Amino acid sequence: MRFQAVLSLFGREPTRSPFETLCVVVQKDAPVRFVCPAAVRVTCLSGTAWMTTEGDLRDAVLEAGHTHVAARGDRLFINGMPDCQLRIVSVQALN
Repeated sequence: MRFQAVLSLFGREPTRSPFETLCVVVQKDAPVRFVCPAAVRVTCLSGTAWMTTEGDLRDAVLEAGHTHVAARGDRLFINGMPDCQLRIVSVQALN
């Protein structure tokens, strides 16, 4: 996947760019907003992540080994506590 296509995944508008797996490091001073182009499974590989889905009052705190499933179109806000490494996998890639 081209670098620009990856950057568009972290923008405000949904992207139609397909992907199977993304790995990202998120730091406290550089939170990430992620618009899910497909249903995804977010796995915390290291550190601790605080995650909220726009319009949902429940937050999730992921530590190493924990996962969170998000639906297509969900808008996630992810912040490291103080940092984390995440793997984001398209649910279609798992089948």
